[in-house]
Formats: sequence, structure tokens, C-alpha cells
Amino acid sequence: MKVISIVNLKGGVGKTVTAVNMAAILATEHNKRVLVIDADPQANATRFFGAQDAPATLCDLFAGRTTCYDDIVWQTQIAGVDIAPATIDLLAFDVAAATEEQGIVRMLSDLCTAAEEDSAYDYAIIDCPPGFTAVSISGIAASDDVIIPAKVDAFAMSGIDELRAQIEGVQRVGQGIRIAGVLVTMWHNAPVVTQGEAYLRSQSVPVFETTIRRTDKVDESTFARQPISDYSRWCSAARDYRDFVDEYLAKEVRIDG
Repeated sequence: MKVISIVNLKGGVGKTVTAVNMAAILATEHNKRVLVIDADPQANATRFFGAQDAPATLCDLFAGRTTCYDDIVWQTQIAGVDIAPATIDLLAFDVAAATEEQGIVRMLSDLCTAAEEDSAYDYAIIDCPPGFTAVSISGIAASDDVIIPAKVDAFAMSGIDELRAQIEGVQRVGQGIRIAGVLVTMWHNAPVVTQGEAYLRSQSVPVFETTIRRTDKVDESTFARQPISDYSRWCSAARDYRDFVDEYLAKEVRIDG
């Protein structure tokens, strides 16, 4: 099972949109079984998949109220995609980690290991919270690959360098962790964007060739709680997300092969 964390220190860059659409495309167009792990206390992925009323969530696993990952798994409306939902209570575990009351960093690794031992999924996609919190560290530490969605602006660009340094720190614990690449989101043809993208591609961090173009259809799809490839299959962002998944899978084959 390949574990992918979707990470950025900054909010509003398309993390959850990337997580849910990548999961949907892997399941519906590549016949993969995907577990989305919502590790963000904002629980946007949970609401997207209608799992806000799930009887058990990631918090129950972190708090020790259950020890079986399948107790918290919720079947989504998309065949082949399940979710481990979140609630705002995840915030409490950063406090617990700070006071060393919980082994938070190991939790998501343990969940993914159990799912892999059961051969339950081909991919796990972890939607990490913005900021370098205990829960996001747990997600990165559990991962094989890290994908960094980024909007091209000064704040996002400076945050990528900081995030890369933080990921390298986690790599000392989990040496198999790889930064698969930065995914440029909300791209549009403006000088500040094209110049910023060129600068980003000149840096040492890998960047996906595919960019996700800006379109109102993405926001509309979140209100409709549908993947963009279902909501507006031929809009620019839907085509871009399919191309991105194809690029990721091709890169994965080259590395694993």
C-alpha cells in the first residue's frame, strides 16, 4: 500500500481538493482501492464525503477508544473510496503531544500498517492540517510520498522552503519518505503567476509538470460534494487533475521499477 500525505503549512492552497480528487480519480479511473485519512481538524474532507455523522472518527483511534482502524472507516459515495473521518477534537491531540501524554506521531503509521497488513487498500491519502502540528508530523511520518499543493504567491513560496526543511527533519525518523513534488494549484495566465512558477521550478524541490488551472467549477464541486471529474468532467481543472494523477503514477512506476 502506498501512503501519500498532502501537506502545506499554508491553508487555502487546495490541499483537501487535491486529496479528494486524487482519491476519486485513482478509484474510478484506475480501479484502485483508496483510504482517505482526514487528519485536519477542519474536517473538510469528512464533510465532502458526508461522513460528519460517522459513529467513530480518527479521534477515537488517537484517544485509544478503539484499536482497530476498520472501526472508524466510513464508505463514501464513491465506489472504491473509504474515509477515516475527522472532527475538531483532533486539535486536542496537539496539546497532548506537547505534554507527552500521547504517542501521537506513531498513530497514523500504526493505522496504515494495519491496513496494509489486511491488504485492504492500494493507496492511503492523508489530508494533513495546515501548519507543522503533531498530527501533520504523524501523517508525514506514515508516508511514502509527500505532495505539496501550492498557490503561486510570495507567502506560499517562502513556506515551501520551511516545509521542506521540516520534512527533512521527519525523514531522519522515516527514511523512506520522499517529496514527490509541489503541485501548482489555482494557476492562471498572469505575469506574477508565470514568473513565480518559473522561479519555483528553478529551485531544488521537485515540481510536477502538471498544473491545476483556476476555475469556479472547483468551488462549485465542493458545494455539490462531487469530485470535479464527476461534476464537470471536461472543465480545465478536471482534465488537469486526471493528468496530474497520470503523471504521479508514471513517476511512481519509474521510481519503483
